[in-house]
Amino acid sequence: MPDGKGRVNEAGLDFYKRLINTLNEQHITPMLTLYHWELPQQLEDEGGWLNRDTAYYFAEYAERVFREFSAEVPYWITQNEPWVASRLGYGEGVHAPGKKVEPFPDRRSPLATFPRSCDRAIARDEANRATNGHRLKP
Repeated sequence: MPDGKGRVNEAGLDFYKRLINTLNEQHITPMLTLYHWELPQQLEDEGGWLNRDTAYYFAEYAERVFREFSAEVPYWITQNEPWVASRLGYGEGVHAPGKKVEPFPDRRSPLATFPRSCDRAIARDEANRATNGHRLKP
């Protein structure tokens, strides 16, 4: 989803399918991270993680990616180091998107509710393989 919502880049999905298949063929266990601090520019232009809709768009993305790759990918990280995007990106402004939000977003903000945006995808994960970047489990 190049714009973070709507249209899916089928060529991108095909690339990752081939990559994941190659890893598995070489006996390399893939671990997929859904969010590693990058957000499509269009979503950032619409307010980024401070816009509640971003969490909903991310949920659609997470569900699609999980549906596409869950059979081939045994381990998932929903968000790598959530505090980096939150505190450094929106509090101190030293990490993308470089904002110093005052007052700092509280627990009700879309940024703080990010983990819940993955709930639908994780609920389908009967093997309990998904986690955030703070707690890896074999």
